[in-house]
Amino acid sequence: VLDLYREAAELGSGAAAWRAGMMIRNGDGTRANPREAYRWVRRAAELDNVEGMISLAVMLATGEGVAENDAQARQWYERAAQAGSSHALTSLGAMHVIGEGGPVDEARGIALLRIAATRNANAREMLAAIARMELEVSDEEIDAEARAWLEQYGPPQF
Repeated sequence: VLDLYREAAELGSGAAAWRAGMMIRNGDGTRANPREAYRWVRRAAELDNVEGMISLAVMLATGEGVAENDAQARQWYERAAQAGSSHALTSLGAMHVIGEGGPVDEARGIALLRIAATRNANAREMLAAIARMELEVSDEEIDAEARAWLEQYGPPQF
């Protein structure tokens, strides 16, 4: 099966590249190899496969199979969030709140988490934790960020 996914990926299938990467990452039908998994996952992401974008962001954020790079992870989460992923939107929002991979932007981060919370339980949990923190951001700023995101990308689709 892995060989079939690799062949389909070589022909331009982002979904096949992602599946190959996950099989290699998890050692399904082959020996686990984080570096090779990273290569296939990156190919999937570059072929606009949303699962590939998310997996690539995770690998970059954790340094799995590649040197850790939070700035690149944030960029890939952004691309996947723009494509409609509530999971990516949640991770991106959290990165903005804590300043991981770029500057702190509490208004944008909370806005993204609020949008993601419509479909994602982790976003709801993060918002509950953030509600107990003292932040220096107004509801008006958060609402403006949420409106801007929704106008440009719409709500998460999955």
